[in-house]
Amino acid sequence: MAAEEVWSKLPPDLLGLIMAKLSLDDHLHLTSICRHYHRTKSFNLSSPAPSSPWLIFPGSSSISLKFLPQAKTTPYEAIIPSPFIRRRLFICSSNGWLVTVSCNPSLDLHLLNPLTGTQHPLPPIHTLPFITPIPNKPNSSSVHYRITIYKTFDHHSFMDYFFTKAVISTKDFTVLLAHPNHNNATLSYTRPNHSKWVSFVIPGHHHDAVDVIHDKGLFYAITSVGDIIICGPSSTTRVLSFQIPLIMEIEDSSSTLYIVRSVHGDLLLVQRRILEFKTRMFMVYMIEGHKNNDQSYWKRVDDLGKQCLFLGNNESMAFSVLKHPELQRNCIYFTESRTQNKSVSYRQPKQCDLGVFNLGDTSIKPLFYPSDLTWPPPIWFTPHIEGSHQ
Repeated sequence: MAAEEVWSKLPPDLLGLIMAKLSLDDHLHLTSICRHYHRTKSFNLSSPAPSSPWLIFPGSSSISLKFLPQAKTTPYEAIIPSPFIRRRLFICSSNGWLVTVSCNPSLDLHLLNPLTGTQHPLPPIHTLPFITPIPNKPNSSSVHYRITIYKTFDHHSFMDYFFTKAVISTKDFTVLLAHPNHNNATLSYTRPNHSKWVSFVIPGHHHDAVDVIHDKGLFYAITSVGDIIICGPSSTTRVLSFQIPLIMEIEDSSSTLYIVRSVHGDLLLVQRRILEFKTRMFMVYMIEGHKNNDQSYWKRVDDLGKQCLFLGNNESMAFSVLKHPELQRNCIYFTESRTQNKSVSYRQPKQCDLGVFNLGDTSIKPLFYPSDLTWPPPIWFTPHIEGSHQ
């Protein structure tokens, strides 16, 4: 009898007991051959030691995703419940979850655990007070979105423009979204059980937040000029301004900034230089001087030591190569950034911008990408399937 048929005949309670005993690899192997794992949503699956990030990329159908761990060459594949995953954009990978936006006029947002198939809908983005949906014609499904009173987009253009990066807290599923600054707000938050998005308004602050992370109950956002915005779960704590190096003061539309918490606890600023949709260089900076005052500044770092970074549309992360020997020290593993996603659906896989940058010799090695599809764009994902994350 085929595994699919055997699994389909098991009662839900027994399914939960069996899956609670499986290792992560066993679970992924099972889900890659059997769609009936979605019958149970509440199992508590024991997970081995924390994994280094996996690469997520499109599956063989419109309802599947593939996962490739660092130490493997054969990916796992899992079925994702509707809406079709091939019609969604990833704006976040954080703590075992994805935040997805459907590429339809309503721009539906979901929290998705791709290993279990669990999903939680998020409030519509037009619940922000400065966003207004405008139907094109009566009884038409086409929608435009107006921001304040002067910018109007079709839904595709709005999706490219507005959703910069998101991050998820591990405690209460608060989702923090970085977006272009409007009315002194460049960060907004919500939770799955909320009815709307709420903005953090920072009087006098007009710069865009371009990357966000969550660490020990606080959110940290880096702005386009290198300032750090620190937020609690529902309130802005403070804005820290640092003197930036001269090399970063030059306006460069081809640069992307990231904020990362190093394995040693330091906040890092990473500048990514992109030319013709391809990454050419990374530069890493750390806060130097007297913190929290005007004498602090970003100082260039030439060596990450025994750690490496993972950057892209995921929550920016640092990993110890001593704990994860499959990784390379002093390197930056990268995938497409949100600034590049506009054209990624028209590219061939060999044109995707993903690789490993060596901070020591500035070389870039390509990453193995076993797919002929580029949408949704590949993203780093750290698997979590503990009971608290269901």
